[in-house]
Parts: sequence; C-alpha cells; structure tokens
Amino acid sequence: MWKNQGVLFAIVLLCCLGGITIAYRNNYLPEKVKKVVDRACGIEETVVSDKGIEWNRSEKGHPAGVNLTELQRQREEEWARQEAVIDQWMEHMTIGQKLAQCMILTNEKDMTGYNFRTRQPGGVIFFAVDFDGKTIREVRERVDSMQATADVPLLIGVDEEGGDISRICGLREEDVPQFESARVIYQQGIEAVRTESKRKADILQQLGININFDPVADVVNDPAAYMYERSASGKAEEVAEYVKTVVTEMDAVNMGVCLKHFPGYGNNVNTHTTFATDPKSLKAYRQNDFLPYQTGIAAGAGMVMVSHITMQAVDEENPASLSQKVHALLREEFQYDGVIIADDLNMQAILKKYSMEEATGRAFAAGNDMIFSADFEASMKGAYQALHDGTISEQQIDESVRRILRYKYTLTDEETGKNE
Repeated sequence: MWKNQGVLFAIVLLCCLGGITIAYRNNYLPEKVKKVVDRACGIEETVVSDKGIEWNRSEKGHPAGVNLTELQRQREEEWARQEAVIDQWMEHMTIGQKLAQCMILTNEKDMTGYNFRTRQPGGVIFFAVDFDGKTIREVRERVDSMQATADVPLLIGVDEEGGDISRICGLREEDVPQFESARVIYQQGIEAVRTESKRKADILQQLGININFDPVADVVNDPAAYMYERSASGKAEEVAEYVKTVVTEMDAVNMGVCLKHFPGYGNNVNTHTTFATDPKSLKAYRQNDFLPYQTGIAAGAGMVMVSHITMQAVDEENPASLSQKVHALLREEFQYDGVIIADDLNMQAILKKYSMEEATGRAFAAGNDMIFSADFEASMKGAYQALHDGTISEQQIDESVRRILRYKYTLTDEETGKNE
C-alpha cells in the first residue's frame, strides 16, 4: 500500500507540521512507516497515562532539504486516491448493502454466493469446522471463490488465539501446529511471541485470511477466571508488551488484527453463558485494564472488539457492547477512529435479555461499526428497524461503512484490488 516513497515523505512532513493526527497515525499507517515517521518527527517514545496516550518529541526538527509543498501535494494525492476507491465502492451501494457491510457472517447457511454478490456483507469468520480435515489449498480455494463473488473485498477472519481457542490445527498439513495460548507463549519470552506471531500470520495468509480476531488485550490475574489462559499476564505492563509485539508483527506483513475484549475482561465470568458486571472504578480501569488497549491502538490496531461485560463505573444499565457511554470513552478518551465491532451477539449475556433483532439495533445505536451475525436475516431486520425508527441514521451508517472500507483498503493489494 505504501510503496511510493514520495507518499511516505509526505506523511513525514505532515506529522512534523502537526498536520497528521494521532488517530490517523495509529489506524492507517503500517508499523514500518510509523517508525520512519516517528524518527523523522522526533517522536522518541509514547507515554501512556491515566489521561490516555501522550507523545514525547525530541528537538530534532524537520528533515533537511525537503520540498514541503511537493510533499504536501503527494500526500494529498495518495489520500484522494484512497478516498476515490472507497467512493467507488460506496457509489452504487443500496442502504441494505451498506448495512450488510457492517456484518461479519458466522453462520454457514448465510455464506452463499447470492449474499456475497447481492447483499455484500462485510465479511465472514471461520471456525474449526471450516479447517478440520481440509488442506490449505482447499480452504484457500473456498476463500478465493468468496472474494471473486463479492464486489467489495471481504474481511475473511478467524480467532486463532492459540491454546483452547485454536481453529486451524485440524488442517491436514503436518507442519500446521496448535499454537500456544497467550499466557504460555509470553512466559517463554518476547522473542517467542514474535516468532509465533510471524508463523501464525504466514499460515493465515496462505489460507487467504486477512484478519485475525486477536490479540486478547485483557489483564487477568485469577487462575480460576474464564479468560485466564487467554490473557498473557495478570500485569498490565506485560499484557501491553505482548499486545504491542503481536500487533507490530502482524502489521509488518499486512495481517489485520482486532484487540479484544474492551474495556477489559478482567476476572469476570463467561458472557457466553450469563451476565457479567465489573464493579471496578474508572480510575482502576485507567490504571490497569486500559493500558494494553492504549498500547495496541498506538501500535496500529485497526479494529477493537467490545465485550458484553457491564462496566458499572460508566454504564450500569447496559453491557459495554450496547453502551453509548463506553463507546464514547473509546472514541474520545482513546482518540480511536478505527473500526469498532461488538462481541458476538449470539451469547447469553445478550440473548437472555434481547432478541437478535433488538440486540442488532442497540449495537449499532451504541456506536459499533460492525457486528457478528449468527442470523443474517434477523440482523438485517433489526438494522432496518433501527433505521426506520430513528435509533440510527443513514449518516451514521455511512460513517461506519467508510471506516470499514478504509480498513479493508489497508488490507488490499492496490494493484489487483484483492485482499492480500
């Protein structure tokens, strides 16, 4: 995506002049470009405090001998080119197709050529059943067939965390491992995390997958807690180090990632089966749970998943996934302008209280850009109803779709128009 050196210099210029926002740097620049930008702009390190992310600058000043006007022009041309592609994608979309772009299909029965061609969903997520007993080539052929049917590139996802949440280990190839859990691999050292991330990204890309719904950015210190093995550590600084490493390695090879499960799962019970409420103060969240998310966002994570934990300090009435207040926290305090996706609505923490239709409307009203859809028809019905009754607006949907398409653009080969 960022093959043109002139574009890179233009970005450096804007950063130096203050014309590039933290959100743009975090969400739209590959890690290797960020490092060049940071060095050129004198940004030596990031500091995460209870107020959010702050940037330390040295006194290096601007690069010498740079034609500022030319660099500005080149940067504007690249941005215009990206937006032109996105405009082209959006130009002929019906409102129904825009709503469908906001959905990741989880149910095999919804993954049809008709839906990809006509309704244009945002993507799909695969589970173990989609890999068990198959070869890499067979899975890749299926993915390529899906992408060929879709007018807009699909997000093809999996949550290959490792440990108990391993999806691809059932492939027939003998050299496909069962990856270790976050906690086990982190205990082996950060170099082991780096090596594991590279190997994981390589196999996923061979399969045609362009986003892994990982890393887990939750701080969990109770061995009896549901999320314990899925979390790298009970210390926020260690989880942040793990998250930064995973995001950096994945970003380096253009593999999409998703931080989860904001605002932090902690030691809470399993929301697949019941309600969960966290009584921690907002100060406690800022001092502990938020750090890995702030670090992951600063490292360039393009998507964040919001959990069904009820964050009592912010919104006593709604789970985080359906809370406007929690989403406002992520957008405003974290200055995050990437894609936000709700955790799977097909969980008991949601379905014990809402139908799929109502949950869908509430999820979009809360500020999610995307949802996982276990029932495409019900999800579409709920989205249409929310639009009809004014719970959400077409402008809001357009903003979400544009975020989604910008993220897809970063994962797409600009020469072929296909996801890498």
